[in-house]
Amino acid sequence: MRLDRRLWRARSVALLSGALGALAVLASAPACKKPSPAVVETKPDAEVAEAPVPAPDGIVAEGVIKSPDAMLASLRAISLLIPDKAGGLFADVLHVPKDAAREIDGTKPVCFVVIKRAEATSFALSVALKDPTKVAAALQAGAFKRTEDAELGASIFEGTSKPRSQIVAVRRNFLVASSSIESLRALAPYVTRTMPQRPPLADDVVVSVPQAAMRGPALELWKTALESAVQRRKDALARAKTSGTAGAGGAPVSAVELLSEWLVRQNQRSLKWLADAGDARLALTTDHGAIKLRVEVAVPDPASGFGKTIASWSTQDASSILKLPTSSIAAFALSESASDRATSSTDVLELLSAAYPKDLPKDARDKMQKFLAAWDAARGDFASGAIVFEDLAHVGAVLRLGAKDPKAAAAMLKEALAAVFALKGVSDELTAADIAAPSFSTATLAGLEVNVLSIPMPRKKTEPAKPGGPESADVVWAPAPGLGGAGVGGDVLVVIGTGARELFAHVVEGLGDKGDKSLGASSELATQVKALGPGLAGALVVFPGRVMPLVKGTHMAAPPPPNDGVAFTVGRTPSGAFLTLDLAKPAVETLARLAFMSSLR
Repeated sequence: MRLDRRLWRARSVALLSGALGALAVLASAPACKKPSPAVVETKPDAEVAEAPVPAPDGIVAEGVIKSPDAMLASLRAISLLIPDKAGGLFADVLHVPKDAAREIDGTKPVCFVVIKRAEATSFALSVALKDPTKVAAALQAGAFKRTEDAELGASIFEGTSKPRSQIVAVRRNFLVASSSIESLRALAPYVTRTMPQRPPLADDVVVSVPQAAMRGPALELWKTALESAVQRRKDALARAKTSGTAGAGGAPVSAVELLSEWLVRQNQRSLKWLADAGDARLALTTDHGAIKLRVEVAVPDPASGFGKTIASWSTQDASSILKLPTSSIAAFALSESASDRATSSTDVLELLSAAYPKDLPKDARDKMQKFLAAWDAARGDFASGAIVFEDLAHVGAVLRLGAKDPKAAAAMLKEALAAVFALKGVSDELTAADIAAPSFSTATLAGLEVNVLSIPMPRKKTEPAKPGGPESADVVWAPAPGLGGAGVGGDVLVVIGTGARELFAHVVEGLGDKGDKSLGASSELATQVKALGPGLAGALVVFPGRVMPLVKGTHMAAPPPPNDGVAFTVGRTPSGAFLTLDLAKPAVETLARLAFMSSLR
C-alpha cells in the first residue's frame, strides 16, 4: 500500500503539472474567492483590502481552480489512493519544502495567468496560504535566496539548487510562482489582487483565452500540431507504398492516401475557422468521480467563414444513439445540413479524382457530381451509427441514414457502390490484394428485402479457405421506414462487416419492441446521453471497457454493460460553437486503472 501511494503520488504530480500547462495554453477564469490579504509579517486573519490592478498586456490565458481540495474529494470516489489535500501536490510541483505544503490552503482558489510579449512567454500562479509567516520561514530555511521587495510588498525566494530557475514569493496570504523575477513583479499583483476579488465560480476550473490569443498563439500552436501530424502521415504513407500495403491490415495504399488527404482538408478548414474565432472559455467540473469538460468559442462576426459555417449546422440531441445495438463498442449521432452534405460530396469527388485520374475524366466527374447531388437531395439531415462486436465472426459497422425517400436512397446506394467498384484502379488494387471481384445479390432478412454486396476475403487461388473463418465481408442495406429514424421518410439501414447478414437481422430485431437489445436498455447511459442536451451537430460515445480488451487482443466472453461512456460532442450556441467531453464515473475508473498500470511498467 505504501508503494502504491508513492506511485500514485508521483503520477498525481505528473498529471497536475501537465494539467496546469495544458490549461494555461487553452482557455479564462471569471472568478476567484476573495482571500484574506494579510501582509507577510501579519497574522493571516488581519484583512486589508487592496484595489484591483489592470490586466497585463498580451494575455494568452488566465484561469482559476475553485477549490483543489474539493476536486480531489470528488475524485476520491474513484480511489482512496488519491490524496485528500492538494497542498502536497502543489508543494511538489512548485518544489517548495514539505513544511510549506501544510500551510497551502486547498479550499481556496488557485489563480494563474500566462502572457506572451514578442517571443517571450511568462506566467504567474498563486495559491492561498493559511500562515504566510511559516511558509516564508520554511523557504528561508531551505535552498532559497531571500530578497525583500518593498514596492511589491513581497518576499521573493530564488532557488539555489535544482531547478535553478525556480522563482516563488510570499505576498500577503499567497504563495506566488513565476518564470522569472521580472515576470513575478509584473504579474503577481494581478493574480493576488485582481483575480481573487472576482465572484465565485460555478465550475471547478475555468480557463479563458481572449480573441487576440485565439487568432495568434493558439492558432500557431494548432497549426504546428497539425503540420506535425501531416508529416507523420506522409512518413507512414511512404512506408506503405514501399511495402505495397498500408499496415498489418493490408488496406490498399490509395485508401490510406484518400484518408490522409481528407484529414488535410479538415485541418485546413479548422485553421480558417480559428482565424475567425473570438474569445474561448474552458470549464471543467467533477461530480463524485464523473468529469465534464466544455469548451466554448465565440463567433464575433456572423458574416465570417467560421460564422457562416456554424450558422449552417443542422442540430439535434443524441437520443438516436440509444436506438443502436447493445453490442456497440462506439456509437455516434450526426446532423448534416444540405450545405454540409454538398461539401462532403465535393470532397469525396475530388479525392476520388485525385486517386484515379485515368478512371475519372471530366465527363465521368460531371456525371458523378450529378449523381452525388441527387444522393444529397435524397438524404435527410440526420444519421447515426455504431461499431459493433458480437464475436470474432460478427464484427462490423451499423449505419442508420435518415432519408426523405428510403427506397430511392437505397437504390442510389447500390448505384454508387457499383460505380466505385467498376473503377479500373479499384479493381486492380483488389486483384493486387488477392481479393476476388465483389458480387451483388438480394435476400430477405428479418422480414425486409435487402441488397447484399459480398467482398471475398483476401485469399490466393492456391490457398485453401480457413475452416470456420468468414468467406466474405458484406455490405447489407435496405430501406427501413418502420425503424423510427430521424429522417423525414425513414432510414436506410446499412450493416458492413463480417457476418453482416446475421448482424443486420439482429439490429432489426433489437430496434423493434425488444428494448433490451438496444443501448437504451442501460439507464445509466440513457441518463448520460440525455444530459448531453440539444444543439448538437455531432456526438460520439465510446465504451473503454469494451474497446480495451479488443485492443489488447483479449476475447470478451460477455461485454461489460455500456455504463462507462466517454462522450464527445460538438454543437452550437446562439453566440458560437462548443465542444464537450463527458466521462462517466466507470469510464474514469477504467482510464485511471490503465494509467496506474502504465506507471508500473
